[in-house]
Amino acid sequence: MAPRIHIKQQQTRCKSCQLDILIVGAGLAGLGSVISCALAGYSVHVLKAAQEIKEVGAGIQVLPNSSRILQHWGLEKALTPHITKGNKILHLDFHESESNYPGTWYRDFHRADLQRDDSTTATVVAADGRQWEGDLVIGADGVFGRLTEELFGRSDPPVKTGDLVYRLLLLTEEMRKDPELAPFVNNPEVKYWLGPDAHAVTYVLRGGDLFNMVLLVPDDIPEDSLASTIEGNVQEIYALFEGWDPRIQKLLKLCQSVQKWRLCIRFEEFDWSHPSGLWIMLGDAVHATLPYLASGAGMAFEDGAVLGECLSRLPDHYDLVKTSPEFLKAKRHALSVFQRCRKERTKMVVEKGNIQQYLYHLHDGHEQQERDRKMQIISTPEGEALVWRDPGLAPKLLGYDHIADVSYASGDFLSFTVANFSFFLIRDRDGTINGFHNICRYRAFPVVQTRSGSTSILSCKYYGWSYGLKGNLAKAPRFKTVPDFDKSQHRLLPVHVHIDKAGFIWDDFRRIDEQPRMQDFDFAGEYTFDHYWEMDLDANWKGRGVGSSSVSVEPTAGYMEHHIFNKEQIDAQFKRVITYFFPTTSITVTDKFFSIQHIIPVSATKSKIENEVYRHQDATDKEFDDINELCVGAQGNLGAGVFVNGKLHPDKEKGPLHFQKNVKEMLMEHRKKEEQQGGREIWPALPKLSEQMTEKLADEERFCSQLEAATCLNRPELI
Repeated sequence: MAPRIHIKQQQTRCKSCQLDILIVGAGLAGLGSVISCALAGYSVHVLKAAQEIKEVGAGIQVLPNSSRILQHWGLEKALTPHITKGNKILHLDFHESESNYPGTWYRDFHRADLQRDDSTTATVVAADGRQWEGDLVIGADGVFGRLTEELFGRSDPPVKTGDLVYRLLLLTEEMRKDPELAPFVNNPEVKYWLGPDAHAVTYVLRGGDLFNMVLLVPDDIPEDSLASTIEGNVQEIYALFEGWDPRIQKLLKLCQSVQKWRLCIRFEEFDWSHPSGLWIMLGDAVHATLPYLASGAGMAFEDGAVLGECLSRLPDHYDLVKTSPEFLKAKRHALSVFQRCRKERTKMVVEKGNIQQYLYHLHDGHEQQERDRKMQIISTPEGEALVWRDPGLAPKLLGYDHIADVSYASGDFLSFTVANFSFFLIRDRDGTINGFHNICRYRAFPVVQTRSGSTSILSCKYYGWSYGLKGNLAKAPRFKTVPDFDKSQHRLLPVHVHIDKAGFIWDDFRRIDEQPRMQDFDFAGEYTFDHYWEMDLDANWKGRGVGSSSVSVEPTAGYMEHHIFNKEQIDAQFKRVITYFFPTTSITVTDKFFSIQHIIPVSATKSKIENEVYRHQDATDKEFDDINELCVGAQGNLGAGVFVNGKLHPDKEKGPLHFQKNVKEMLMEHRKKEEQQGGREIWPALPKLSEQMTEKLADEERFCSQLEAATCLNRPELI
C-alpha cells in the first residue's frame, strides 16, 4: 500500500509576525498561493478583474507531482467528486507509472472545478478603484499580464509559438449512442493523435458527463490582432483534421461552437522578486509554457506550494515584529529561495515544451518513423516523445517534492566552530553537500559570517576572492597577470562529509542508520525542523560527557546506546532512542520529536551547547509544549550550576566511565606520538597541504626555531 501524503495543518502565527498578503490573479498559480500562504498562517486577499470564476479553459491533467501538492493541501476529499481517472496512453499505464511516485496519481479535472474548490479557502474579489495595502504582493496575472512591466519597469511581452489551440467540451449523451464513440466514455483513456503540424488530445471529465477535446494546430490569428482568444469555426477545424482518424470527424460534428487560443510562451531571465521583498511574480506571468507536457497546471501548483513553504519558515516570535530588520531580511531570503527553487525547474519545462512541439508535429518521413519506433520500445530510451515514460526526464518532472526542494536549495549553508576550528557545509547545484574550512585562501578571512544562510557564490569580503559551491576558486582580483598563479591550487580547504541513509550528515564515517533500533523512524518523511537554541557553559566540555544512563557500547562504531530502566509503566508508550557519539554529539529520538545536541569546546574552561529540535508531524501542540517545558526546566538547573555529578556507579553509569576511559586513552596515545617526533605538536584537524607548500612552511619553521634559539642564547634568563 502506498504511503499517504502528509497533509499540512494550518500554522498559527503570532500577530506581530503575520503578513498581510495580496495576490493579483485568481488562476491556478494565484489560488495555489492562496492556499499555501493561508496554511502558513498569513492573512490573504485575492484581487481579480473578473467577478466570478467561469467555465473557461476546459480540462486540466494533474500528474503525480501536482497530485502530491493537492493532497498535501488536504484537497483530495474536496476534489474527488470531480476526478476522472485514466488507464492507458499508448504504452504508458497510468497506474504503473504513478506507482513509481508513491501516494500520487494521474487525474483529469475541469479547470473550473480546481479553481472553485481552491477559492473556498480565501478569495476576495477586487472592485475597481479600491486600494489595499499588504506586506507582500504576489503577481499571478498570467501570460498576457502586465504586472512584470509595471512593477519592474521592463518590457517583456510573451513570445508567439506559431501554434494555437481549440478547446472543445462535448456532452457525452450523444456520444454514447454511437458505437464508435461510446468506448471513449465507457472506457476512459487519455488519447493522443500526432500528425503533421498538429495533434489532438481527448479525455472525459466529471465522471463521464463531459468530453474534452484539445486540438493544437498552426496559428492563423492575424498578427496585428490584439486579442489572444477569438471565436473559432467548427468547419475550419473539420478541414484541418481531414484525413485523420474518422472518429475525430464524428466528434467535431457534435460541436456547435468553439474558441481558439493563441499559444505563447514566456520565461523571465531577470529577478522575479523586488529587492525590497514587497513583490514577487509567479505562474504563467514569468514562465508560461506550451501545453505539450501537460504541466502548466502542475507548475502553477508547485509555485504556490514552494512559496507557501518558504514563507512558513519565517520567524515567529512574540518579541519580533514583521517590520524589524531581522524579519525583513528573512523575508527577502525566503523569496530568494523561492526563485532559486523555481527558476531552473520551470526553465526546463518551458524548453522541453518547445522540443515537444517539434516532436509531436513532425511530417511523415524518417524522423517521424524514428520517433514512433522509440515510442514502441518496451525498454524506454531517453528522449522519447512521451515524456512521462522518458527515464531521463520523468523522475525529475513527476517525482518532484516541493518540501525537499525548499529544504535543500542549492547555496544553503550552515557554519560551525568546534575547538576554534571554523568550517561550513553547503549544498551545490548538483544537490551534493560539501564541507570546507571557513577560511579564504588569500588572507584567512572567514568566507561565511553567519551561522546559516544562502548564497549563489562564496565571496570573501577582504580582497574579493570568490569561490564556487564546490570550493573551486572562481575569481582572484589582481592575480590575472601573475604568470604562475594556478587557481586549482587555491581551492577552499575541504572537510570530509558523509551522509548516512537516514539523512544525517557526518564529518567522518560514522552513521546512525545501521542501528536496528533506528529503523522504526522515518526522519526525512515524518520530522521537520522546529527550533534551535544554544547556551554558554563555564566548564570544560568533558565535564558534560555522557549522561548517567546505563548503556551498551559499540566501540568500533564510535557510539554508545542508552537504555533507560526503572521507568514508570505508563512511560512505555513513549518510545525513545538515545545515542551518544564520541566525543561531542548525542541524538535523542522519540515518537514526538528528535533532537541533536553538540557540546562544543571553546577553551579549557568554557564550552557551548547547541541543540537542534525536530518535531514529528503527528505531535500535538500540547505534547510538544510539554516536552519543551521539561527541556527548558532541566536546562535551567544545568545552566545555573545546581546539578553536579558525584561518584559514578560502576554498573549503572557505564556511559560516563567509558567516556572517561576513552578520553584518557586517546590523550595518552596522542602525547606518545608527539614524543616519538621529538616533542613536536601534532594537530590532526589541520588540513593536509600540498608538498610544495609543506616544504615552504618547513623552511620557515626551521628559520623561526633557529631565531628563537639564538635569542635564548643571548638572554640567559630564557634558557
